[in-house]
Amino acid sequence: MQFIAILLLIILAKMGYDIYREQQHKIKPKSKKTGQVIDISDTWINIDKLPYRKKDYLLNNRELVVYDTLDHLLNGTVYRLFTKVQLADFLQTAADAANRQEYNQRIIERNADFLVCQSPELNPILVIMIENQNDAKRKQLVDRFTRQAAETAGLAFITLNPASLPENEELKNRLIAAGLSL
Repeated sequence: MQFIAILLLIILAKMGYDIYREQQHKIKPKSKKTGQVIDISDTWINIDKLPYRKKDYLLNNRELVVYDTLDHLLNGTVYRLFTKVQLADFLQTAADAANRQEYNQRIIERNADFLVCQSPELNPILVIMIENQNDAKRKQLVDRFTRQAAETAGLAFITLNPASLPENEELKNRLIAAGLSL
């Protein structure tokens, strides 16, 4: 009998505490906000004054040299060239992978410099990364991860150095060796 009384007392105390908390929440003054507000990861921002500006260009000079060369070689073929594609757009983590969320995060955070896809379905075929011997160690590690992830998924992978870009015929042969039918 005493146990039931104690249990009822605990339940009543909990209900009283919940009512008190609800009343405290209603009393808090709300700050005035102007403009439409959106929630991004528990942080509220005013979307009327976003700090974004358009960049002057999508590709830097090094990337543009490689893009122009590849675009010329792929022109008139069944292949399409895309730039700065997030790995998560063309790779997926196996459903049964241990630490799946961590592996997903890694492919969300990284981009391929170029992705060659086959039309009309836009099937990913080849990942191309720009390399430079002066690249920081971190970028080299990121590129190594990208290579391993692409090859594990069954995609061909090549690197190109804009400072010593192969002639068109040699580059075409490299693309053919990577599996493209040119």
